[in-house]
Amino acid sequence: MALLSDDGLLARLVAFDSVSRNSNLPIADFLCDYLDGAGVRVERQLSPAGDKANVIARVGPAREDGAGLVLSGHMDVVPADEAGWESDPFRLTDRGDRWVARGSADMKGFLAVATNLAAGVVAEADRLGAPLALVFTYDEEVGTLGARHLLESWSGGVSSGLPRSAIIGEPTSL
Repeated sequence: MALLSDDGLLARLVAFDSVSRNSNLPIADFLCDYLDGAGVRVERQLSPAGDKANVIARVGPAREDGAGLVLSGHMDVVPADEAGWESDPFRLTDRGDRWVARGSADMKGFLAVATNLAAGVVAEADRLGAPLALVFTYDEEVGTLGARHLLESWSGGVSSGLPRSAIIGEPTSL
């Protein structure tokens, strides 16, 4: 499977209306299919209601000692209902010095780069000394509900064996 460029993947991700009031299954399914197609081990963790999902993906050796790295982010975005949008908020627009779309900075840009990183190292996975894991959650914007669900189901659940070290991709104001 050919990987999309980072900006091509970002364009696909922002096209999903993953506002927290909606199901995130379309974007979660897309990410799972994209990663699975590249050979990444992927798991979905459905929400209790079954209308949303966390995505957990792994590359590299399975280890239970906590070694490795998690790249974590969320798939949901805040609504794009406010006035002032000069372009479709669910279409990536190049403004020369930046890309504009709902979620392009918080957090779909991080998801695109992390996803392509994991998909791109599959061919070299046997050279990794520890796993690289992606943890993409639902409903961060309305109370970190997906992360809470992941944590509550940690023991023996889908997330067992995740690395202890993590980078949580969240933009900051400059």
